[in-house]
Amino acid sequence: MKHEVSQAALKVRMNRVRDWYTGVSPALAIRLLVLPVMLSVIDFSVTLSFQPPEYWDGDRAALVEANPIARWVLMAHPLLIVPAMLAWYALVFPLVFQTPARIGLRVIAAHLLAYPISISGWLVRMCKDGWGWVALLVISVAILTIGILWPFRRQWNSPVRIHR
Repeated sequence: MKHEVSQAALKVRMNRVRDWYTGVSPALAIRLLVLPVMLSVIDFSVTLSFQPPEYWDGDRAALVEANPIARWVLMAHPLLIVPAMLAWYALVFPLVFQTPARIGLRVIAAHLLAYPISISGWLVRMCKDGWGWVALLVISVAILTIGILWPFRRQWNSPVRIHR
């Protein structure tokens, strides 16, 4: 009996998760989420690649990271960043698709602004031609952001969910 209750509870939870994404077309999800996910993976990769050798030798105190949540995760172990990122996506994606468009589009815009800032900090600090890479990154992300968000400009203040 106990096993059946937990199975039923699990089924209810899985249905709730599925319902978060019901009605979201794959094309819409891809259009709105690919660039933020790509930028977060680049940020994660840059963060790990620019850690000092002492960090990789096991001295977690040598960690260089400004984000307090990422710092806490990376202090425990570098591989924990992967489940932490997946948990972040699980929190953010419903904000994009299950809230009014005025919130969801701003969440996307905030991500498209925050990740280049984070990546830029590493590039300026660690690369010889860091400012050139920052300029290229900012221009590229600005063009892509306009391309992604421009079709949704009439929904910017909409009280209904993002649709296309």
